[in-house]
Amino acid sequence: VGGYYELISHETMKARPDYWIAHLWKKLVGTKVIGPIISPSRKDSPDEYTFGCCEGVGYDTLLIHTFCAKEERSNPIFVITNIDKKSPFSLNITVGTHMTKYILTGKGGRRDSRSVVLNGNQLLTIENGQLPVIVGEDTDDQLITLPPVSI
Repeated sequence: VGGYYELISHETMKARPDYWIAHLWKKLVGTKVIGPIISPSRKDSPDEYTFGCCEGVGYDTLLIHTFCAKEERSNPIFVITNIDKKSPFSLNITVGTHMTKYILTGKGGRRDSRSVVLNGNQLLTIENGQLPVIVGEDTDDQLITLPPVSI
């Protein structure tokens, strides 16, 4: 619980957006970083990455971080953030042949929503305060499309 914004509402005992992100992170992401933060305006990003997503110098609307999965022998975890308010972003992931997607958005696509949607389904705590089983969407499609304002 932090300052004015709580991870769990003390009034309703419902999880708030940052809680769901932290919960998913703890479930999936290990402690080792594989690569740098990749973004169009960073000088240390590899030259072969061109995103075509910036509105001006120093303004990135897409960031990519890569980590080892919690189970280190597993595939890498790509944490891709699309902060563009209007445009979706498609990215062809060519590592491996199978992926599990966990795409988080605000309810109704709103960035100020207090409700989180995972792969099209709203995340809610169960009546007794228990957490739901969080399942990603398995796919063999290498094209990932992130809606506006999503992770």
